[in-house]
Amino acid sequence: MAAERHADIDFGCQQEYVFYGNYTIPPGYDFEELPQNISFIMPDTSITFKRFISAENNSLNVRTSITFKRSYYTAAEYPEFSAFYRILTSKLNEPVIIKKKDDL
Repeated sequence: MAAERHADIDFGCQQEYVFYGNYTIPPGYDFEELPQNISFIMPDTSITFKRFISAENNSLNVRTSITFKRSYYTAAEYPEFSAFYRILTSKLNEPVIIKKKDDL
């Protein structure tokens, strides 16, 4: 993302995205590390991000939601908007780590 922005951001309307994922790993593998459940909100409360992850046996369930309560951000608001997006993209890119079980 650029350090400065000279034009406003106009999404055209308020938006909400909800993603569900249900994943199954093969027998003989375990979930070694999962991203943390998280909820964070932009300081002006116009954008929220929530992620809930749970794993049981060989199944992983993920629910992620992103809500934009405003459709328009001025260029002056860009530094705060950009900082929030950097955190958002880093959280969306956190890996789920699985490991093969040791054969005993």
